[in-house]
Amino acid sequence: MQILEKLPQFAGEQLPALLELKEKFPNVPLIHNYLGLAYAYTGQMEKHFQTISETAEKFPRYFFAKIALAEYYLNRNEHQKVPGIFDNKFELYQHFPPNTPVFHISEARAFYSIIGIYYARANKLPRALLCYFTLESIDPDHAATQRLADEIILKEIEKLMHKIKPKKTRR
Repeated sequence: MQILEKLPQFAGEQLPALLELKEKFPNVPLIHNYLGLAYAYTGQMEKHFQTISETAEKFPRYFFAKIALAEYYLNRNEHQKVPGIFDNKFELYQHFPPNTPVFHISEARAFYSIIGIYYARANKLPRALLCYFTLESIDPDHAATQRLADEIILKEIEKLMHKIKPKKTRR
C-alpha cells in the first residue's frame, strides 16, 4: 500500500486519502489503524486517541487495534491500563483462534514488546526478561527489542539507585 510507505514522512498529506478510504470501506480495520497513525505522526493526539479507541471498540478482534491502544497508554506512562486492553491475557496465542499454527513476526514483535514494557514498569522483571528473550530470538535488531531492553535496564538502575540512596543523617 503506497499510503503506508509514505505515512511517516507525509502523514499530513495522506490524511485526506485515509479519510476517504475510511468512508468507502468503513469495515476495514487496517484503514482505521493507518488513520490513527497519521494523526499521531501529525501531532493530533486527541484525534489519534479517539481513532484508536473507536477502532478497538468497533473491531474487538483486530489485534493491532489493541496494540495501538496499549502503545498509547505506555507512551503516557499509564502502563496499568495495558492488562485490561488484553483481557488479562499475557500470551500471544490467547488472542487468536485455538490451534493457530503460526503467528506473523509483526504480531509477535508488537505483542511481546508491549507486554514486556508493561512487565518492566510493573516491576515484574523476570517476565519482562522472558518477553525480551522472545523478541531477541525473533528480531534482535528491531527497535522494539532495543526499547524493551532499555526499559529493563532503566528499571534495574532505578532499583539500584533506591538501594544506594544515601541516608540522611542527623546533625
